[in-house]
Formats: sequence, structure tokens, C-alpha cells
Amino acid sequence: MGAPALTKAIVNGYEVINVGGIKWVVCTREDRLGEFADEPAANAFALTLPPHRVKPEPEEAGK
Repeated sequence: MGAPALTKAIVNGYEVINVGGIKWVVCTREDRLGEFADEPAANAFALTLPPHRVKPEPEEAGK
């Protein structure tokens, strides 16, 4: 038995992830924002959110 397939895309700055073909999750590094039955619904949700910008970690900002 193999590992579940992972599909990940960035839509509007948000991660849209699917593991094993069961559900699609829209999230950031910190928060899970929604779960959906299919990819088009997850992508549409991510597109309705304000653009997400990742802020650099404090130790990375000085480099």
C-alpha cells in the first residue's frame, strides 16, 4: 500500500491542499480556513479572500 497522493497549489496566496482525494483544504501556515468536497469550490473560496501575503520571520528580515 502506497502513501496517499498529495496535491498542493497556491491560489491568491493561500494553500489549497488535497490528500488522498478525499477533501480539499484552504489554509495558511497558521490557520485552516475551510474544507471542501472538490477542487473548484476550494479554489473559488480562496479567490474570494483578500490576497494573503506571507510575512518573513523576524530572523529572516535582517538578512
